[in-house]
Amino acid sequence: AQTPVPSVKPVATAPCNFEGGTFCAWKNDFFNDVTWQVQQGRTASFTTGPAADHTYDNATGHYAYVEASNGQQGQSARLASPMIVAPSSNTKYCYLVFYYHMYGTDVGSLNVYSRPKEGSTTLTSLWSKSGDQGDAWQRAQANLPSSGKAYQIVFDIIQGNGFRGDVAVDDVRFTECIPPVQCMPNEFQCRSGYCIPARWQCNELLDCDDGSDEVNCSKLCTFERSTSLCNMWNVSSEGDLTWTRQSYSSNPFSTGPTVDHTLNGNQGHFLITTVASSRAGQRAILTTTPHPIYTWCKLRFAYYVFGTDVGTLEVLLRTDSNTEYQLWSRSGNQGSSWFDDVVVLPQTHGKSYAIRFVFTSTGGYRGYVALDDLALDECAVHPTNIPPPTTPFHYGFPSGTCGFENSMCHYYNLMSNGVDWVRRAGATPSFNTGPTVDHTVGTSSGHYVYIESSGLAANSVAVLESPVYQSTGAMCGMRFAYHLYGANIGTLEVYVQDLQKQMNVSKWSKKGDQGNGWHHGLVFLGALSSLQQFAFKATHASGFQGDMAIDDVSFSLCDPGYIYPTCSAHQFTCKTGQCVSNDFVCDNEWDCNDMSDESSSMCAKRNVPYQCDFSTSLCGFVSDPTANFTWISGQGQTVSYGTGPGFDHTTDSQSGRYLYIEASYPRVQGETALLVSPVFKPAPSGSLCSVRLFYHMHGQHIGSLTVLMRSADEKYQKFGAWKPVWSLSGTQGNKWQRLLLQPISGTYQVGIRGTIGNGFAGDLAIDDFSLTPGCGASVRRPAPPSQAPKTCDFEKDMCGYTNAFLNNIDWALHAGFTASSGTGPNTDHTRQDSTGHYVYMETSTGELGHNATLVSPLYRSDGSQCMAFYYNMYGSDVGNLSVFSVDGHGAKTLRFNRNGNQGSKWQRAVVSLSSNGHGAITGDYRIVFEGLRGGGFRGDIALDDISFGSCATSAPSTSSPCGAYQFACSDKSGCVPSSSVCDFLAACPDGSDEASCTKKVCDFDSGLCNWSVDDGDFTWKPYTGKNVQGNGPPFDSSNNLNGRFLLASELSSSTTTKAILRSTVFSKSGSNCRLLFSYYAKGTVGTLNVQVKTGSSVKVLKTLSGVQQSAWVSDFVVIGKQSNFVIEIEADRPSSGSGSISVDDLRLSTCEQGATFACQPDEFKCTNAVCVKKSKLCDYYDDCGDHSDEDQPTCKSFYANCDFDSPSCAWTAVADSTSKGFNWTLASGETAGIGDGPTSDANGKSSGHYRVASGSRTTRSGRVTTLTSPRLAAAKNPGCYFRLSYYIAGNNAGTLQVSYRDGSKSSTLWRLDQTPTNRWVRKEIALNTIDDYTLTIESVSGINHHTAFMAVDDLSFSPDCPHNHPGVVPTTTKPPPSTKGPTTTGRVACHSGEFACADGTQCVSRVLYCDGVNDCLDKSDESKCVLNSLDCNFDDSALPFCHWSVDGSASNQWIVKDGSTNYGPSSDHTRLSALGSYLLSQYPYVRAAQTPVVSRLTSLQFPNGSAVCTMSFYYFISSQNSKSAKLVVSTRDASGSGHFPITFTAQNPPKWIKGTYDLARALPFNVTFEATISGKEIGRA
Repeated sequence: AQTPVPSVKPVATAPCNFEGGTFCAWKNDFFNDVTWQVQQGRTASFTTGPAADHTYDNATGHYAYVEASNGQQGQSARLASPMIVAPSSNTKYCYLVFYYHMYGTDVGSLNVYSRPKEGSTTLTSLWSKSGDQGDAWQRAQANLPSSGKAYQIVFDIIQGNGFRGDVAVDDVRFTECIPPVQCMPNEFQCRSGYCIPARWQCNELLDCDDGSDEVNCSKLCTFERSTSLCNMWNVSSEGDLTWTRQSYSSNPFSTGPTVDHTLNGNQGHFLITTVASSRAGQRAILTTTPHPIYTWCKLRFAYYVFGTDVGTLEVLLRTDSNTEYQLWSRSGNQGSSWFDDVVVLPQTHGKSYAIRFVFTSTGGYRGYVALDDLALDECAVHPTNIPPPTTPFHYGFPSGTCGFENSMCHYYNLMSNGVDWVRRAGATPSFNTGPTVDHTVGTSSGHYVYIESSGLAANSVAVLESPVYQSTGAMCGMRFAYHLYGANIGTLEVYVQDLQKQMNVSKWSKKGDQGNGWHHGLVFLGALSSLQQFAFKATHASGFQGDMAIDDVSFSLCDPGYIYPTCSAHQFTCKTGQCVSNDFVCDNEWDCNDMSDESSSMCAKRNVPYQCDFSTSLCGFVSDPTANFTWISGQGQTVSYGTGPGFDHTTDSQSGRYLYIEASYPRVQGETALLVSPVFKPAPSGSLCSVRLFYHMHGQHIGSLTVLMRSADEKYQKFGAWKPVWSLSGTQGNKWQRLLLQPISGTYQVGIRGTIGNGFAGDLAIDDFSLTPGCGASVRRPAPPSQAPKTCDFEKDMCGYTNAFLNNIDWALHAGFTASSGTGPNTDHTRQDSTGHYVYMETSTGELGHNATLVSPLYRSDGSQCMAFYYNMYGSDVGNLSVFSVDGHGAKTLRFNRNGNQGSKWQRAVVSLSSNGHGAITGDYRIVFEGLRGGGFRGDIALDDISFGSCATSAPSTSSPCGAYQFACSDKSGCVPSSSVCDFLAACPDGSDEASCTKKVCDFDSGLCNWSVDDGDFTWKPYTGKNVQGNGPPFDSSNNLNGRFLLASELSSSTTTKAILRSTVFSKSGSNCRLLFSYYAKGTVGTLNVQVKTGSSVKVLKTLSGVQQSAWVSDFVVIGKQSNFVIEIEADRPSSGSGSISVDDLRLSTCEQGATFACQPDEFKCTNAVCVKKSKLCDYYDDCGDHSDEDQPTCKSFYANCDFDSPSCAWTAVADSTSKGFNWTLASGETAGIGDGPTSDANGKSSGHYRVASGSRTTRSGRVTTLTSPRLAAAKNPGCYFRLSYYIAGNNAGTLQVSYRDGSKSSTLWRLDQTPTNRWVRKEIALNTIDDYTLTIESVSGINHHTAFMAVDDLSFSPDCPHNHPGVVPTTTKPPPSTKGPTTTGRVACHSGEFACADGTQCVSRVLYCDGVNDCLDKSDESKCVLNSLDCNFDDSALPFCHWSVDGSASNQWIVKDGSTNYGPSSDHTRLSALGSYLLSQYPYVRAAQTPVVSRLTSLQFPNGSAVCTMSFYYFISSQNSKSAKLVVSTRDASGSGHFPITFTAQNPPKWIKGTYDLARALPFNVTFEATISGKEIGRA
């Protein structure tokens, strides 16, 4: 029966969109604190409120809102309806629908109440929302009372705590509460009786609540109408190609189908695009206008893809953020016929989208693609016989995946639980729980939903419910990703709720910690016959480390009306009828929703020829011995944080195993590990074969994974070259991913190569390698023959020794120090230096009892009675080392065992291989070394120098031919007195008496040089500038970033108070013995003592206390004459604060008895007898330590030296015309505004001066400022050096370079790009010039010049440089300008050999006239020179061609360009900047059939050229996209005839190259540059 007409006015429940500026029948409540307003466009406050209404979505439409600026926190604003009559209780439903907008950081709450009468305080809550909901209109629905009594509806806004809290509503309407009304002619009447604007029908939006406005709205385009594209499709201008409407009858000679799809006749129309004359990568794009998808929607179409050169046709979905998703694609020739297809479009939840057909050409001319009968079906259609529930409705299952990237996808929290699932990106707030990246994109910017366990009570429950769905099909399955990581993980369940039967059925559950990674969940739902809702239920255990997360929820094959097609021969039929590719069967990954593709019984019958899950062995894989390291077996999480899998792929658990490469130390970037498969036979004829592999690449430092293949014979004797068939680089997300590859023809092998990236977070893993059933079987690898046991010193490789597969820790080849302090050797045993190699087990990771097992090759008994080896077991946490022999039957015999710390030295062991109570070895055998980890990281165990032989030769000799007080020389040449050992003089011919003593010179780059360090937390440790931490120096004392030094650093947990570096015991020294050293101190440091220890007596030679140099300082102490003494360098730990002190370059000088100080010929002997290089004299730096190197008379005689402290500095600062305020300025002390800038000049004086290249925030990058020296005499001596100190602070400061100009020639001597030093650094530059010259120091501003900067100081020339001013010597030496007394005319009188400057105040030598350098103050000596006018860098916008002339038409002439051009070089040569200019000859549309294009550049006329006249220039030629490009330089005489051509051609890769051209000509001439370009498309010169 029809609902009776209520007794209130119909307008009471009529829709209200507030158009016309009224509240319809609604009104403000009398007791309001703040009033509602009707508004158009934006609200008054910034970053809050809507910009447009909901009805029309523009600024002219109206809505109702409350302005937050008008109220205070907690105040109320109510908007009330008239009294309405509720339907009787037997009415099915009645509800209020409206749109709300709650955007702003201060938004309070919006509530909907009912009340029995106006002004009543009895309020019944119907709906509520609080806080910022985003800058968008949201749809809301509230159930209304069905009591049959009258009531009033109230919108109530409670103000937030600020002005950014505007709340608005629009399009308010009631449903099913009054009888149908008569609609206006311009309105559409919904089936429920309500009226909407007619233009809203078939707009793919649900404007009727019953969905009837979108019923029967299929949009079909057959292209038969003259409107061509049906007013719904457009050809996008983004494409290079176009779509054309065509029929065969209208153009029978054109390319394309002979019939259309609609009429199947030659007069029917279709759209077509062809590949003829297209280039690879060009596209034709057909697109709809953007609009939302709210429900399940289908795109139907017919396609025709034909031709040998045809490319790819795709269907893409483009969102309003221009993100594109591929929904469908076909590549290559599909045959000469039409095909039908359907694409189900994913819901975009209100986001606008466009459907795009995109054809991408691969080049060629044979092929075309056609489209016909494009239709959008069932978009936003709702059934009419199902009442709307109180939760969001989805009448069809979403075809896409919900990755929670933009929203909750209509999933919502069950309100009654009080614990919510929260959408999040990046790591969760709690440590050691929850994901750090999402599953969808595998980055910290991707989203997922999770529950935060912090603060939750035990057994708290969070329920995330899906939208309501209809019945499901028989094959329906739900997939999702889940992350359960942490010590307090509870239980995650998936259950189905039958809304009609009110039943909950658990379908899936997982409990406890599953490892730090995303897992795949699959729930087979099958056929469900009534309204269903799905829920994720998380039950918290206890504690804060219990975060649980889900991501990427999707449904497949759930449409009850969807009938899956019959499976093809290349597909597997699941038990439910679902089809999956045969390539996916039996690969340990569920693809059938019912999991039947991985049934063990089925897989056993399918005869998979090869499968390895790496759980117990390598299955015939071996490591390539030529690689840098090996793949290792992993279980659970890898040892490094933020990388590697947390579980295997096979079992999806922490107990399963996989293979991986460990990227932590000692691995370095670029190293590789290669895993080589067994040999596989080719697939039988007619069979399809695929190689399958799962990989995991997660971490910010991931390198690359490459799969290679090569041909091989079945005897493993002949192999082809490896060829890469697939490669992937960089992080791919914290998940296992599948790889399918086609094998090469014939018998083959597969190689899997992992490459280390640029850091420790680069662990990549593989698992589940298999071949599909159609492949050939593997060929068993022949067992290696046994061999005679061999000596191994590990210098080249592992000598065939291999790590056991199930190792917890692997033995690794290594040189130098191990990674941990206080454990492991410093050198190998063989060479006893840092270059020698040994093998060791690193115990920084792992647990007590973890094993490291090293297995020898298969040896055959050769009569060896004993095996000798050296071991190092040093450290407080050393565990156990055992040696076993294993015979051919696997019987294991213990031969050796040691436990605990055995000291820091290498120890020799000899084990018997004969009986000796252990059993004699006969037949084939292996030697097994097994190390067990102790309880901490100081437990490294090392091995070296393994040898076999008789026990007599293997055992150390106990007899010696020398006496008790003698030393036996190692070369057996005789004996020397013990007092001759370590006396700084070699007494043995082979020097063995000094071999174990502390070395005379040590820079720590090759080890400790027989210095030793004491154990302790506060100790000396080796570092380089690359791995130093805290306050350590950024370089060693030689300014080498990779050089080593020793650092005694402050650790918060330090219990020791002294770090001691100790020499060996020296027997004696001479009276002139000295120790020279360098030290670096920064931060709050204690005391550094250098001392000599004789017995119990300690003599402190020097104490350095509280020093904070922040730079390397050279110093020395006098050891003097001593006997039986030790030298110690002792650093005391400071009582408070954090600081460090470092030492480097220890040198024991003239310590032999009777030795005197004798400096080398290239050294200067200081007053204190220290020797320093002569090149360091007079450089403003105290290298001697007593200033005697700077007090020499020659230091004050060179006028060109400058420390910027003297006003007589001869260097001048010059800014070019483009510098725009970027100049060298004088500074002292701390540089204002520069955080990392110097606090003093280069000599540490806070009052000292230096020059800074500085600009402002408005200064652009690429600006140039120059410091220019005075003119200098020719530097012909080989020992002439220019010295300077420089300081670069911050990143991207720019470029610093030193150049010289010698006459008309110039050259860059030294250059530094963008490299911050954050300290003063000294630089020496060798000088060698024939003629007099000037030096320039040029700074080019970088992109961060206002926060980063460059400074220079202490400019000086070494004593071997000429210190005199340039003399006046014709042709070889150019005299300086002279000034003379004025004549009676007021101008100076110049000699015949001089040039008179134009201003009359100066004379310069004729030699200096037109030499390219301004010697006259008014520059007149260069202003009228032809050569000068032709010097050009093309940077002067006022005279861009610098007097050169351009020939040619506008289309092919030389033009001035900079690095922003699409065709030319990315930077010029002058500045090496994109802002610098150059000349470009290019013609972008040259076709092969056209004549070549020629561009000419011509100079002014030269009167003649001298015998030594040379022109230099830089050229850049690229013929990348042209047939050819060349540059010809020649001269032309007065008649125009060309002479002496030189041709320059393209280089690969193209770059700026210096060219020269001889201008020795007897007659007047012009120089011509001629660029010729011919060929395909683009050339440039």
